[in-house]
Order: sequence, then structure tokens, then C-alpha cells
Amino acid sequence: MRLALLTLALSIASFACTASSRQSTEPPSVGRRVALILGGSEFTECKTAADCDSGLCAARQCLSLAQVRETWMEGQVARALKGILAEHPGAIDDVVARVEELLDSDEPYLMGHVAGMLGQLGEARFVPRLTRLLSDASEVVRTRAALALLRLGDPVAVADADGLLTHRSESVALDALEAVVAAAGAGFSARVLVRALEAERPRLRERAVALVRAGRIDSAELRAALQAILERPSEGHLHHDVRRTLEAIGAPLSSR
Repeated sequence: MRLALLTLALSIASFACTASSRQSTEPPSVGRRVALILGGSEFTECKTAADCDSGLCAARQCLSLAQVRETWMEGQVARALKGILAEHPGAIDDVVARVEELLDSDEPYLMGHVAGMLGQLGEARFVPRLTRLLSDASEVVRTRAALALLRLGDPVAVADADGLLTHRSESVALDALEAVVAAAGAGFSARVLVRALEAERPRLRERAVALVRAGRIDSAELRAALQAILERPSEGHLHHDVRRTLEAIGAPLSSR
């Protein structure tokens, strides 16, 4: 009898060890991966970004969206989530739930990072949630939400883009310009680019020239604005790029 009980105890212990070992080696569930990417509070050691579900490794620790400090990291998180959603479309429910938790944090910079990530995730279902953020008390949150809506191509946000294009922050204005050109039709983009080419900010004019050339966007007003830059000696540093842009859209160079 004692031998039988001892054998049973050993069998149970062996089963428990095997189950524990299997649990430690099995990959995390999809829901857990989403949690680790968006708001994991635990730290996972890493040597490179490839070791992390989020694709973000800093100081040998994997980072979640809740822990990022730079806006470029938002894009990396969005790419990681896109990969998961491509394989597991149903995981969007986990993403929605986790996003709601983060947006309820009342921490402006965290909410701003969440909005920035949503703008790059490309999921139109988040437009209503981002729209509600436009009335948030924090200007940081309002601005990041407006930029995200632009990137998602929300028609209302595109039509009301002037406030971002003239924002006191040059980086916001540059991001807004790129987002409008990417989301709007050629006609609207051309009108926005004309205003950018005539803006006081040199970097905004430089970015507008590059966007016209990259998108082969053309209109009579755009050609005139580009030619006007060639006629200003003070903008000699831009002349080479402007000539390349005019050639790219098939516009003749002025002989004046």
C-alpha cells in the first residue's frame, strides 16, 4: 500500500513538473502579447529589439507603448500590432480593450503616444475615439489626436487641417503637411502645398518641395509657387531641388 501511494505521489510530482516546464516554454497567448506590447507593467530582458513583441529594446528591457518616450517608437508599436492582427484578426478586441485602459489614464503624454500609435495603426474603427480626444483638456492630447485623425484620412480632420499646418510647433506643422498629402486627393493636396510653399518657415517650404516631387502633384498654382522660389535669390539653397521638382512634374522652367 505504501509503495502504491509513493508511486502515485511521484507520478503527480512528475506531471506537475512537466506541465510547469511546458508552460514556461510555450509562447504567450495572443492576448498576452497585445498586453505586453501596449501596456505591460512587467519587464522582459532583451538583447536586441527582435527579442521583444513590441520590437523595442532599451537598456536590456523590452518596452511597451506605456513606457515609450519618443514619438518614433509609436510607429514600431503600430507595426508590431499590425503583424499580430494580420495573423489573428480577432485580436483587435484585445487591442481595443487595452487602448481604452491607456486612454483612461489621464496622463497627457501617455494618451498622446496612444493617439500617435493609433494614427499609424490604420484602423478606422478608432476614429470616433480619437474624435472624442479633440475635446480633451490637454493641448498635447488634442494635437496628437488631430494628427492621428489626419493620418487615418478622416474627412473632417483633413478639411480642418489649417490649424495644424500653422501650429506654433514646426514638427507638428511638418507632420500635418505630410499627413494631409498622404490622405487627401490631389486637388486638395495641391492647394495645401501651395500654402506651404508660400509659408514663412523654411523647413515647411523644403518639405513641400520634396512632397510635390515625390507625389508628382501638379497644378498651375503649384508651378507658379515653385517658379516664384526660383526668382528669390535668398532661397538659392532650394533652387536645385525646385528645378528637379519642376522637371519631375513636367513643367517647363521659366526663362526669366
